[in-house]
Parts: sequence; structure tokens; C-alpha cells
Amino acid sequence: MDKLSVNYSAGARHKIGLALGGGGARGLAHIGVLKVLAEAGIGPDYLAGTSIGAIIGASLALGKSLDDLEALSLSFNRSKAWRTFVDVGNPRYSFLAGKKMQKFVYSLFGRKQFSDCEIPLSVVATDLANGQEVVIDKGSIAKAVLASIAIPGLLPPVKYGNRYFVDGGSSNVTPASVLVKTPSKVIIAVDVSVPPAVNFLNRPTLFTTLIQAYTIIRDQSLKYQLSQAKVRHKSLIIVRPAFNDIVDTFQFNQIPDFIALGETAMRHSLPTIKRALVKDF
Repeated sequence: MDKLSVNYSAGARHKIGLALGGGGARGLAHIGVLKVLAEAGIGPDYLAGTSIGAIIGASLALGKSLDDLEALSLSFNRSKAWRTFVDVGNPRYSFLAGKKMQKFVYSLFGRKQFSDCEIPLSVVATDLANGQEVVIDKGSIAKAVLASIAIPGLLPPVKYGNRYFVDGGSSNVTPASVLVKTPSKVIIAVDVSVPPAVNFLNRPTLFTTLIQAYTIIRDQSLKYQLSQAKVRHKSLIIVRPAFNDIVDTFQFNQIPDFIALGETAMRHSLPTIKRALVKDF
């Protein structure tokens, strides 16, 4: 079977924006979403990504095939994720040192710049000083991605000049609003977040307390950002894989399930997308 590529034709006619949200390992559902879009001949003219959505979006923008992305994703399990990403940090600054994560991100993107992208890409991070959303679309892709995935407390902030950036999910977890500023006629926003959970809060540990508090903040930000994007853009379509009781951001043992959930969600949304494309043609 031929590799699924990102060289679509439909996007050129309709001007499609694709926003890929953050959600840890759940974000690998983006691959299932993209597979269904590719099969339908629908692809993006503009990309925006937060956290793992920035990783997938940058790979897509640089022309990496979906087959290769899927193969890389399926090669991970909890053990490999632990070996690849986990290095103990200085507790004064972050749980993880971040050197392994940096090595992994640079292995994906190397010295690639935003100017190397085949599809215009925006990566979302958050200014640690004031909490404002930062949209990065110039310079090193690897550095921008590292900023976008720098979950506060878990990974160290990334320094840009005199500023420090952290995870884009703190300000815009599903960055549809970034694409409102582009000429996109239709915006597809893939939301892989989950609402705050209560079923595991039995004597919460330090880690679960931090994750739950952060999830609450992200959830409130998400509701606001998507509501604003809907007001500002007439053809915003939100795709939400049904994760049900999957709360853990780091469930790398369920990657095939996440990809399948992405496929199911996009197949459900595809008729709505096609109607919007016909309407805006």
C-alpha cells in the first residue's frame, strides 16, 4: 500500500485550517484523524499545534508520511516511553531534567526551521511571566516544540531571549483560535483533552494533585478559547475522540486504541466537514 502523504489537493481549493490539541499520549489520536482525512483527500493549508499536537503538526508540516508517524508511535509502550523521556531533574526546578525529551525532539526535527515547512505552521506556548498565549511561527521548530510541551513542574521552561515559555496547554490547549487569523474557510479543531476526573481522587498523591489542578485550569481555558473561536469563525468543526474513562496523560500502552478512537471520531465528523467544504467552495 502506498504511504499516506500530506500532499492533498482539496485544501488548495477550500483553504482548510487544522488545529491539533494537547493531551499527552491521547494526542496520538491525531494520527487516526489524519488517516481518515487523507483517505478522503482532505488536507490542511494551515496548521496550529499545542503540545503533542505541535509534534504531530510539525511532522505533518515538514512532509513526514502518516505511515512513518504511525510506525514511530506504535513502537512506544510504557517501558520505551520511560526510557526515552524520563530523566530525574533538580526538584528545585522540575521533576524531569528534560535532556532526554530534548534529545528526542531534536531527533525528529533537527535544525529544521519554520521556513522549511511545506504547510504553514504555528506552535503555541505560554509566557510563564504573564500567562499569555505565544504563537511561534519563526525560527527553530525543535525549540518551539520543546516550549509547547514543557508542562509546568514536569519539564523545565524553555528560554526565548529574556522570556521563559511553558506548555501551550496552559493558555490554548486546542488552538483553533490561532487559525481564525488565517484565510481558512473551514477550521477543523481536534480536541484530545478530557474533563477533570473525580473517580481517582482517593488519597491523591502529589503527582495526581498537580495533574488534576492543571487539568482544571486547562479545561476552563479550553472552553473559553473554543467559544471565542466559534463566535469569530462560521465554519469551525470540533472533533473529539471519545476517551471515556481514559484520564492518564501517559498511557503509552494504549496507543493503538488512541489511533482507532481518532479514526472513529473523524469518520463521524467527516459528513459535516464535507458539507462545510461544499458550502464554502
